[in-house]
Amino acid sequence: MPSWKKVIISGSDAALNDLNLTGELNVDTTKLRTYENNGITSGTNVVGSFPTSDGNGANFEYVIKSTVDYRVGQIMAVWDGVDVFYNEVTTLDLGNTSDIILQVDILGGNIRLLADSLSPGWTVKALAKVL
Repeated sequence: MPSWKKVIISGSDAALNDLNLTGELNVDTTKLRTYENNGITSGTNVVGSFPTSDGNGANFEYVIKSTVDYRVGQIMAVWDGVDVFYNEVTTLDLGNTSDIILQVDILGGNIRLLADSLSPGWTVKALAKVL
């Protein structure tokens, strides 16, 4: 049977080698989204955004990189539709990533993951788990 016709039956012991998705993955009431901004410029840059109505909390796992500088971290955010509070935990830098910081805000009914940079040339990749 061609691979594009294979079906997994609920309760079966089938295995998937790869699953490629574009957009978001919804698991019950949790949404998983991926974001990437490889054109970070000096100033404030939007990495990703979603409606505040999608949940009241999110975990953002991210990697920041330039040609020789790297950092990985996690931001935990909570909001009520008006205010947002967040906390960040990061690894130590490989190189120096002090020119770029991440923030979370609310604008126009959307939660935004922002990268504030003093210099261009950064890439930010993020996975958002919205709860």
